Amino acid sequence: ALIDDQPGVLKTTTVAVTSNCMIMTLSRFTQDGRKICTPVLLDLELQGSALGCTTMGNTSFHLVSVVCHIGAGLHVSGNHCIAYRRHSADLWICCNDAQITSIPMLDFLYGQNVLTGSYILVYQRGAIKAFGDPLDDALNELDADSWCKLVSKLVSASQMD
Repeated sequence: ALIDDQPGVLKTTTVAVTSNCMIMTLSRFTQDGRKICTPVLLDLELQGSALGCTTMGNTSFHLVSVVCHIGAGLHVSGNHCIAYRRHSADLWICCNDAQITSIPMLDFLYGQNVLTGSYILVYQRGAIKAFGDPLDDALNELDADSWCKLVSKLVSASQMD
């Protein structure tokens, strides 16, 4: 993910890798809780070697889920989160509370929510063999409690930066 430089704003990325997935949280808030709205261009595929991790070698990771923050900052009312899930090679599913809609790939990648609100990125290790439930294999090793603890830890770490 690319974030343009903004003077005086510290930007960090927190990464957790399990045997089948990589979860990244992007620090999208200033120290006083204001949201950083600089557009983020998401990479649909990342190579382990490009991430600076020599132990991953040429392992590829494919983007399968994104959580976006909608709102002005951490300490204001009207904040909301929307989750997107990859459904096929060219289609994403938007989960916005009770409203579930499908979105073409380009509309997903260049939509305002994703460009300015991407906050948590989930990548699946290796080639995506089948769509429709891409996270099942990646998250099989994590029970619900472990998944919640992992995401909570990442979100807490990104808010402290």
